[in-house]
Amino acid sequence: MPLKNLFKSLPLVNHSLAYNPSIDGLRGVAVLLVVIFHIWHEVFSFGYVGVDIFFVLSGFLITQIIYQKISRNAFSLKEFYRNRIRRIFPAVILTLLAAMIVGNFFMLISEYNNLGKHIKSSALFYENFRLIGEVGYWDKDASLKPLLHFWSLAIEEQFYIFWPFILIILFYAKNNFNIKISISLSLICALLFILPFFLEINKFYHLLSRSYELAFGSLAFVLAKEYKKLRAYLHIYKKFIYIFFVIAILTSINNTEYNAFKTLLISLASCALIISLNREKQSRVFANSPLVFLGLISFPLYLNHYAIISFCHILGIDISAWRGVLVLIICVFLAFLVYRFIELYARAQKSYVFA
Repeated sequence: MPLKNLFKSLPLVNHSLAYNPSIDGLRGVAVLLVVIFHIWHEVFSFGYVGVDIFFVLSGFLITQIIYQKISRNAFSLKEFYRNRIRRIFPAVILTLLAAMIVGNFFMLISEYNNLGKHIKSSALFYENFRLIGEVGYWDKDASLKPLLHFWSLAIEEQFYIFWPFILIILFYAKNNFNIKISISLSLICALLFILPFFLEINKFYHLLSRSYELAFGSLAFVLAKEYKKLRAYLHIYKKFIYIFFVIAILTSINNTEYNAFKTLLISLASCALIISLNREKQSRVFANSPLVFLGLISFPLYLNHYAIISFCHILGIDISAWRGVLVLIICVFLAFLVYRFIELYARAQKSYVFA
């Protein structure tokens, strides 16, 4: 079977939304940036911004799901969290179990005890708070923490706890006081961006430092929904949006610390691109088969790649150029297996008992 046909033959999960391959292609770009950053960080020093793209995408898609349900008076918190569990937990449980088993064979007792603490905080989605005061994202010792990448997943899950309630309140304000949701969300985004400058909090790992990125994704959906001309306008000038997106990524070359304004730039570029892609579902750039394939397996790929790379460092295995390619192939293959035989099954289950 030709490689292109193999990519196209990958089954799709049941989506709450109309399927958009271009969005999955953007997911593929985001996860590829993160993976190549962790393998060849000296060459692809800007790749960490893939996480910021993920944040904006998550905010966009989650708001789209909630917005459409609330609009039809069909939103259910119980159903929402059931779907999050089906989406997140199977691959998370598998990754944590694998880390526990591998760590048992190759770690010292003190290291393994510390890994146990991180397994607990990763399973309960507060790994970002555990890492505050332990290790910085760019610190040399960060590569020796197999679950360090769970910080971003923790932030997303924490965001999902309160965001549905905020959207319900905004709908109430819209229906009872005629306040546009786009205006309310714009104010919330501005507040969430400004607030960390006045708080003594960790600017990289803390929920309050990152919530604005997901909120910007939410605002992007609402703007596209309320102002259809904006979506058409961005689509017309999509080439400039693509250039803006690339420039926003490249501004982070050789960056070794969190920069709020560079992060804001990639967030805004991602918002503009997502709005454009939401209109153009078959983008020649983003809807190509390899990127869509990576987008489909992006979640298990994100979870497994850093754990594998970290255990290589722990075992003293140098990930040189050719070994990096081998690691990448292994990570993609394992992610494909998890998506094909675990994620597809789990996301097809509608039972609350299963969740």
